Amino acid sequence: MRTTASAALLDVQAEYLYGLSEASVEQTKTSNAWKKQDEVHYLRIETEKESFKRLTSQIKEMWNGVVEEYKK
Repeated sequence: MRTTASAALLDVQAEYLYGLSEASVEQTKTSNAWKKQDEVHYLRIETEKESFKRLTSQIKEMWNGVVEEYKK
């Protein structure tokens, strides 16, 4: 399972893109036919949580870069 979370800092009125952030998580798990649906569901939730957690730190870095760029 591979999950990617992304975010954009966009001024919608001026249509200006200040920055992008993205984080991906990939996990592999073996399964059997009886548990396949449940395990895929839980693995998806697990990878979504982790990719969002990583995305928040990426957004922080992106924001610091935007502030540094435009504080002049």
